[in-house]
Amino acid sequence: MIDPHVRHPNTDTGRHPLPVLLSGKLLITISWMLVIAMLAGDCRGATPVVVVDSSLKARPVQLQTFGEAGASFTDEERKLATMPADKVVQIRVAERARAGTEVAVSPSMIELTDGQCLPGQWIGAGEDGQSVIWDSTRLGRLTLSLDRIAEIVWKSDTLADKAAKLNGASDQLLLVNGDTLDGFIVGFQVDSVEIKPAGGGEAIKLPLERLRSARFANPVTAAKGQSLICLADGTRLRVTKLAIADDFIKADLELKAKGDGGEKVPAMALAEAVRIDLATGAGVLVDLASLPPVIVSGGEVFGLAIPPRSTGSDVILHAPLVVRYELPAGAKRFSALAQCPSESADAAWVDFEVTAKVDGKPVGSWHFNVSSPQAVMNFALNGKEMTFELTSGRNGPVLDRLRLRDAVLLAESQ
Repeated sequence: MIDPHVRHPNTDTGRHPLPVLLSGKLLITISWMLVIAMLAGDCRGATPVVVVDSSLKARPVQLQTFGEAGASFTDEERKLATMPADKVVQIRVAERARAGTEVAVSPSMIELTDGQCLPGQWIGAGEDGQSVIWDSTRLGRLTLSLDRIAEIVWKSDTLADKAAKLNGASDQLLLVNGDTLDGFIVGFQVDSVEIKPAGGGEAIKLPLERLRSARFANPVTAAKGQSLICLADGTRLRVTKLAIADDFIKADLELKAKGDGGEKVPAMALAEAVRIDLATGAGVLVDLASLPPVIVSGGEVFGLAIPPRSTGSDVILHAPLVVRYELPAGAKRFSALAQCPSESADAAWVDFEVTAKVDGKPVGSWHFNVSSPQAVMNFALNGKEMTFELTSGRNGPVLDRLRLRDAVLLAESQ
């Protein structure tokens, strides 16, 4: 710092400093202003996120950088902190960080067997009918083999569509009128699909305009060493060499498209992401929403069927209900933010109990009402199945609805 009582060397060059003497109080004030400005500059590139560690504990922070060395961030007490890379299993971008970055979600998409999802448009099929040409909104034009595809959606699914589950043994076409056709998808042409019905008989050719979606009975493929970036437009991408700095994501994409300038690698702002599932030694994350629910009892309110449903990574359950989930191999922990409707004008009617069990043994119990509208669920999984029991209280089941936000399981890497 320049001593105000000493002539600055630049005086001799003709560049004269302000000819004033600063008091001690003014110096202290300016010093604090400089410190605050430097701190603000350090945090300027930080994005509000939630860092999830290997115990599935969620920690709100201001993320500065992430890479092979780990995560660097400012915590809730505005203290600089770090976390080793192998302890971070997920980064969730706070909703306020995505404000102003809303984008239209395409009604059509392709989902691959490794969990990647590509909103975009159908272009056509390969000459042999065993691949499709897809224009991804993020990656551009791609040629994808049928054995890599889990589902093609031409028209956005409704809740009724989601209720029609793939039987696992056959491919399935879902028609716009709600009918389904099981069998083996022989191949595609530019504007049609050919399927051999499961019951036998000749192959049938259908125009694509009659289809809502096509689901394939291809096995799920592992993605060892690959992180998964989930963007706000519905895109999910497998990547390696992931790094975050200056509010941007840099990574090597598993899928690349050929454009006029060669390989097309999109720039991704961190604020465009919803979450990033990281490939670490701690294990792999599995969305509860990806597991098929089995209703043991309930699922009906006053004669109206209200089965478990999902939206994104959230799962919604309505009392009275007992629902069971078969756990994936190596599942070791579950976590979710459990919430009931508390902002409704009729929220005072909310009153129900939730009990979680693993292989029939209780692992946690929570009571929800207008005074206790949310709770963090975080418990170990040492078994083959997980059950949630929702029991209505004194007011009946009218608003006894539970939303499990960011419901995930941590499983051993296979």
